[in-house]
Amino acid sequence: NSLATYANKLSTEDCRIDWNCSAIQICREVRAFNPFPGAFCFINDKRTKILEAEVRSARPGIAPKQAGAVYFHDKLTLEIQTGSGILALLT
Repeated sequence: NSLATYANKLSTEDCRIDWNCSAIQICREVRAFNPFPGAFCFINDKRTKILEAEVRSARPGIAPKQAGAVYFHDKLTLEIQTGSGILALLT
């Protein structure tokens, strides 16, 4: 008990994805907050809960865009530019 530390209760804002962070950090947050309270972002002004994501390498021949820019990989996968790297939203 003497080594225990106090952790504050998570707020809704703690679970909101900050696309300026690195893809690795965001991927870890998605795993940590799954299933509850759930990492989320807004896509087309709709709150979207992200359950599964993975880090992807930069796409060859495409210059990096600003953090939060969306790439469509295929019909099932969105890729989003982060502060460092690309994060694929799988679920």
